[in-house]
Amino acid sequence: MTHSNINDRSQLVADAIAFMQSLVRHYGESQGMKTFERLADSADPELKGEVFIAMLTGQFSGRITLHSVADGANAVSCIKAIRTVDSRRLGLKEAKDIYDGLKYNGKTAVLEVSFNDRGRAASELRTAGFVL
Repeated sequence: MTHSNINDRSQLVADAIAFMQSLVRHYGESQGMKTFERLADSADPELKGEVFIAMLTGQFSGRITLHSVADGANAVSCIKAIRTVDSRRLGLKEAKDIYDGLKYNGKTAVLEVSFNDRGRAASELRTAGFVL
């Protein structure tokens, strides 16, 4: 699977979770889940399992864990990406501290993002040079 296909699939899983949550809100837990299962079975049988695993592991929890900065990544682009996607509205110093901790100290960092924007945020962070 190519990098683009992985990002597309990740976005599909995020959209499926949001859709499932909408069905549950509208129809109630039991009917919402039954409706989602029928739709997922007809459209993409593997999707149900991917959604379950994503929810179980917290992959779509509104948080993104940054593990490292790729070699050759531009520091300004990375810091800008942190400030853009994190919902806490971090200042320049806080974003730079996160970048420095990842790049030079081997630390990990957790960013707070909107659940609905998680796919876009992850893509922007990867493009800037982060390893999620």
